[in-house]
Amino acid sequence: MTYTQEPLTKTQNSPAAVRVVLKPTTNFSSSIHLKDWLSEFDLSPTWIQLLPQQGVSKAIPVLSETQNYPLLLQSICQQLGNQTTIQQGDRYYEISGVEVDTDDLYDLRLTLQPDSPLPKYPNRAIHALFWQWIDNASSQLAKILHDSNNLPLTISNRILRDNCLEIRITLLTRELLSPLLLGMSQDLGQKIAIAKIPCLLKPQIDLENTTSYKNIFNKTPENTISFRFYSPTSFKQNNCIQPFPLPELVFSNLLRRWNTFAPKEYHFPKVDWQGMTAAYDLKTKAIKKEVTEIGSVGCVRYEFKNDEQARIATILANFANFSGIGRKMALGMGRVQFKPKI
Repeated sequence: MTYTQEPLTKTQNSPAAVRVVLKPTTNFSSSIHLKDWLSEFDLSPTWIQLLPQQGVSKAIPVLSETQNYPLLLQSICQQLGNQTTIQQGDRYYEISGVEVDTDDLYDLRLTLQPDSPLPKYPNRAIHALFWQWIDNASSQLAKILHDSNNLPLTISNRILRDNCLEIRITLLTRELLSPLLLGMSQDLGQKIAIAKIPCLLKPQIDLENTTSYKNIFNKTPENTISFRFYSPTSFKQNNCIQPFPLPELVFSNLLRRWNTFAPKEYHFPKVDWQGMTAAYDLKTKAIKKEVTEIGSVGCVRYEFKNDEQARIATILANFANFSGIGRKMALGMGRVQFKPKI
């Protein structure tokens, strides 16, 4: 597929993905492996397993040529009534439904199981892994992203209770979903190296949290906005690094990213922010790499007395769950949650 700069700053009407709903079955006769299903249609999708949600299993067929998704959807729908038994690993399913994914923003999570403890800050290694995945799918797209001054994505990580590492990648444009899934597909379920340490990249991904710019734009306004900063967050201010999340820095940063990636009908003019910091519980934290980066982590609450600014701030705060806030968000900084569960 040919990529240009335009698709990275503008969402299209074509589906981002198709999800096939898998229903467990005990009918093992005349089964066909999922990767061979649809082969008669000459589409040959790459299949990605999704982490089951509430007992429901799904898989995503990924195409290198995204303009073929309507044909793929048609082919799947033609097969729905055939009661074909699908084999995936050591389990058997029937295709019970299909979902068309037309959202714009995606929160994708993967799990790494290392053979030995990873470095405290594996951010650079995970950053490099992401770029390798994009390059696997399209070196042209990788170059476009490398040359961009405002990446439509964030990359972060956190240690889980079982010493596994969760990789979180958020996408601000649907055009990146298929290339990313396609690029990582050969590594899913395989051993890969992170900072020279062998790690199992678990085969299932979590892609449950998605939304659209329209949905965010229509959020009910709130005059009080609360954030939790999970990774160090900082800003450029007067050619210096400011670690404190002043309201004008936070919401101006979000507004710039929103106007870059949201459809034009949802853009906002420049705002002279009048919000105030009502409460905070913050501390500075350093990420040590080639150059030590310092930012704030913790909780902060902002209040807006101006109703129009509160409306815009509410939209941007919901956007922040995907866009992150501040600097170096592709290197693990600026991961936040709006209305955190404390």
